[in-house]
Amino acid sequence: LDYNVLGGKLNRGLAVVESYKLLKAGSEPSEEEEFLACILGWGIEWLQAYFLILDDIMDNSQTRRGKPCWYRLPKVGLIAINDGLVLRSQISRIFKRYFHGKPYYVDLLDLFNEVIISKKVPFYVLFCCRSLILLLLI
Repeated sequence: LDYNVLGGKLNRGLAVVESYKLLKAGSEPSEEEEFLACILGWGIEWLQAYFLILDDIMDNSQTRRGKPCWYRLPKVGLIAINDGLVLRSQISRIFKRYFHGKPYYVDLLDLFNEVIISKKVPFYVLFCCRSLILLLLI
């Protein structure tokens, strides 16, 4: 987490909290509401880290945020794929812990899954296209 999530600007997560406050215009969010907005923000940051880990591998990237990509570290390698999947799975666990029982829980999971699908499809298409091009060049 420290290597892949922290170190960025955390704009996505902070934007969630600030957006929630703006949507509550006219009333101050309760401590619980603000806490849940923070949980959601961290979920988005973890999701972004998951995408970046996989993207770096597919792009054969060398660095991310001025440091070697996670998979480039000597003791990590392609285990980074598993690390990304663990990050992704923990989002669901955290959301279940804090949002289960809320009337919007299912919608929240649906939205996150939709984002994942919409991000993965272009990655998959790009990966397949690159693979086909490489096969054609051989």
